[in-house]
Amino acid sequence: MNPQQFYNPLLHQQQSAQQQNVRSPPSPHQNMMMMNQPPQVGGGFYHPSSSSMVQSSPTTNTGGFYNPTSSSQTPTTTTGGGFYDPTMPTGGYGNYGTTGLYQTTSITPPTTTSSQFYNPALQSGISGTKNVGPPPTELKFGGEALHGALTQQQQHGTVLPPSTGAIPPGTTQSTLGTTSAAIPSIQHPETAFEQGQNYSVQDVISHMGTLTLNPQQNAPYVNIMPNNMPQPKEAGELLTAHISGQPDVSPLYQAHYNLYKSIYVNDTKTAAEVFKSLQSDENTMKMSCNAVPQSLDLLNRYGLPFGCVLKPFHLKEVPTIGGNLIIRCNNCRTYINPFVQFIEFGNKWQCNVCKQINEVPKRYYSPTDMNGVRQDFFERPELTNGVYEYLAPQEYMSRPPQPPAYLFLIDSSFNSINGGLFQASVKAIKNCLKGLKEQSPRTMIGIVCFDSKIHFFNLRSTLTQPQQLVVGELNESLLPLPNDLLVNLEESYNLVEILLDKLEVMFRGSTSVECCLGSALNAAGRLIGRFGGKVSIFLSQLPTIGPNKLTNRESLNDYGNDKTEAKLLQPVDNSYRDFALLFNKDQICCDLYCYAIPESTHSFLDIATLSSLSKFTGGSCKLYEYPDQLSHQLAADLKQCLIDELTGFESVMRIRVSSGMKIVNFFGNFFIRGHDLMALPNISGTQTFGFQMVHTGAMLSTPNVSVQVAVLYTSEQGQRKIRVCNLLLPITNSLSVLYNSTQPTGMINLMGKILAADLAKEGVTNSRSTLIDKWLKSAVTSYKSVANVGIGMGLTLPVSLQYLPLFVCGLSKTNMLLGGKEVRADNRIASSLYLTSCTVQQSILLSHPLLISVTDLLADETADTDSDKPKVLKLFPLSRKLINPEDGCYLLCDGMAIYLWLGRKQWDTDREKFFDLVYELNYNRFTLQADQNEELPFGDDPLLAKVFDLCELFRIQLKTEMPIRIANTNITGQPSSDKLKKVLFTDFHRTFLKKLAEDKTLPVTMSYSDLVTYLSK
Repeated sequence: MNPQQFYNPLLHQQQSAQQQNVRSPPSPHQNMMMMNQPPQVGGGFYHPSSSSMVQSSPTTNTGGFYNPTSSSQTPTTTTGGGFYDPTMPTGGYGNYGTTGLYQTTSITPPTTTSSQFYNPALQSGISGTKNVGPPPTELKFGGEALHGALTQQQQHGTVLPPSTGAIPPGTTQSTLGTTSAAIPSIQHPETAFEQGQNYSVQDVISHMGTLTLNPQQNAPYVNIMPNNMPQPKEAGELLTAHISGQPDVSPLYQAHYNLYKSIYVNDTKTAAEVFKSLQSDENTMKMSCNAVPQSLDLLNRYGLPFGCVLKPFHLKEVPTIGGNLIIRCNNCRTYINPFVQFIEFGNKWQCNVCKQINEVPKRYYSPTDMNGVRQDFFERPELTNGVYEYLAPQEYMSRPPQPPAYLFLIDSSFNSINGGLFQASVKAIKNCLKGLKEQSPRTMIGIVCFDSKIHFFNLRSTLTQPQQLVVGELNESLLPLPNDLLVNLEESYNLVEILLDKLEVMFRGSTSVECCLGSALNAAGRLIGRFGGKVSIFLSQLPTIGPNKLTNRESLNDYGNDKTEAKLLQPVDNSYRDFALLFNKDQICCDLYCYAIPESTHSFLDIATLSSLSKFTGGSCKLYEYPDQLSHQLAADLKQCLIDELTGFESVMRIRVSSGMKIVNFFGNFFIRGHDLMALPNISGTQTFGFQMVHTGAMLSTPNVSVQVAVLYTSEQGQRKIRVCNLLLPITNSLSVLYNSTQPTGMINLMGKILAADLAKEGVTNSRSTLIDKWLKSAVTSYKSVANVGIGMGLTLPVSLQYLPLFVCGLSKTNMLLGGKEVRADNRIASSLYLTSCTVQQSILLSHPLLISVTDLLADETADTDSDKPKVLKLFPLSRKLINPEDGCYLLCDGMAIYLWLGRKQWDTDREKFFDLVYELNYNRFTLQADQNEELPFGDDPLLAKVFDLCELFRIQLKTEMPIRIANTNITGQPSSDKLKKVLFTDFHRTFLKKLAEDKTLPVTMSYSDLVTYLSK
């Protein structure tokens, strides 16, 4: 087709017979194409520049998101951040204007005359007439959500004049006003509209009806008795338990499916497979319940928390849309998404969140069929994907995107060096150096050490050797050479390498036992504040000197009493919170890597106070307690945080929900500006958030509930982007349906986040009571009232919730909720921080660890001669009573560590071999992998080989460098060699026993059978 000759629907019938070419479904590589590619003949994603299309500007109600309101406004420039945010104080960065901001290229589209039309269907080899399917009759969702499709990323625009009026189905109209002969369209008896009539917006919405979840009143349930309690049988049940499926929206898209089948004639995908991509995947958004209670009263009767677990950067690559045209609701600022509705033949669209009717911009217009399906529907990534990104235009910036900047603050005191943290930190940074260099040629880096003084290092690229600059004045924290302490990594790469190689020698003889963390943080703010970025802090003791020093306030007498222990769970003051808020304003994120040296006077680090640095800056706080964690785990954690996962800088996040619902609590590491804008100097693929929802009134008036998450951020490559995640949920008025729709994996994660947020205020005992009595017990009682079960049938639960009591039993035994004097304050806070930011899979493994009987596994493999049969990793019950004390061998994995327990026979005869194996796995693992010729430390012993294989399997599958720990007590005498001192700690045995969730590990806890009996009453 000539580029100047576009398809005219008046000639549709004559041409359609010759256009029967069939396309294949798009490949994954096509799906990931960037949308700002040059247009092709007859297609392409255009962004025509027009004098009538005036760019609008942010307004004060957006909080960092583009809010076009009127063409008379001009972009607002702010200082103090990388995004527009009226709540942010000004003056944080100096005079940074909008000159030189990142620009996206604009593409000029083909032109048309007044009588020429562009039809993407013809360009695809498809006739203009579409098979129009009937409105669905038995659907699960509300009627306003009618749009969705395959994850296809090729995006094409149309250059059609807006319709001058409603056109009856079956006819076409040219821009000159002449009407052609009626084009036959397929009609169905279910279709409520008649041809030849005009219909209003209200008629269209009314025709869609109220589509709700089909109640399953007779869904199966289970009766749980103390002698017959459900337990996961295979590791796969737990590792993939969170992937149970998002609500199916395909019944809403029958008309779209007809279009899909007409395009991809030979494709055999079902509607559910085609439209699965419309919802965010479960790793990105996981609800605690996949149905929304219709009324507030029903939510209260439900008894369980209702909300969502969110990991917006789970996917590294998502469909990306270029250009400057970003379509948003004029009222609530929701981004256009698969669940909006196009009406008035494509001239308007209705927001799925607030129901506002919006005009469709001319550049975005595409004609629709009688069911509201756009002709270019399958070519619009934002309409066919639950997660997608925009390249943000200039209006989303208040200054040019800054280079990614990384500053490392290393504790160089005697305690850090003697305990091994200093050496491990230097090694971990060195391990990340090449990856940071490859991320971006603009990457900036700086290294600062601190003890009783602050040690800066001049890394100017023209030097041959790095220069150390020592500042002893702690109250001022002046920068001796401000421009040479944070340098371009690519230019100064060799100098940074030389410095890291020499650091251990430079501080080897250090005798300083002081720690001036507060002064180092002051210096860090001055050093990196002009760019923003990430500060990684390696700490081995309390700050003892300089500003914001802390004292050891821990007393063993405080433990075991909620009132006295509560003081240790709260920050001693707001000094580090104030630091964090200043850092947040300057777009600085803090990550803490704290090493509590075991059995020393420096084992208390006051994590409750120091963790404010990470909590309010979007960072993380990790506590290491044993040498085995400093070998590879610290390096792996740092690498994952800096390199392996996608990182966004200068970011803000906002969550929108449909009218009738509101968000009441946010969980995670961020600072709330206003009432719902989460300020995140950094956001990465390791971060997980949560939020709770409740009704704004007594009853929902909408047929379903939409949730949209939008994250505005700067990529490592300097691009300003907006990531959008969407989810559509059905509404039900049935309590039984609510319980059947509950997702136990999402529920246990949300419970953990809620309890972690309230731990310091509520205390351990009240938090545990909330978990068991307020939530689980009340839900069990409420379900009994609707399940129609007889008396004396034990604990009755729907099949979907059969493991929830077991998960709750395990969660109550974590360090966060375990009562008594068993858990120290730092460990309790560290556990709560882990639950605050952990993924759904991590929370499941923490609540119900994987316990494998290695001896049973070997016996099963020996007996099974069928090599083609899939191997199943069977789980062993989490009970000490079932463990074979003589010749058993067991591995327990909770997502943070792997515990090895040996029976008496293995301990007496082979313990030295197991010691060597554990040492090699913890300290020389990467050496073993690099040297393939080196003999592995288990020889030809099948049991040792199986332990090695399982440990590697867990590490790879869970993507974390977990240490291996021997969980036996001192049975025949403790070995005394230096090597074995690094793998044997009596604490590991107690920890192993606490992980056995089915047992009564402490007097204050319940066993699984005790909990079932209690819930049955």
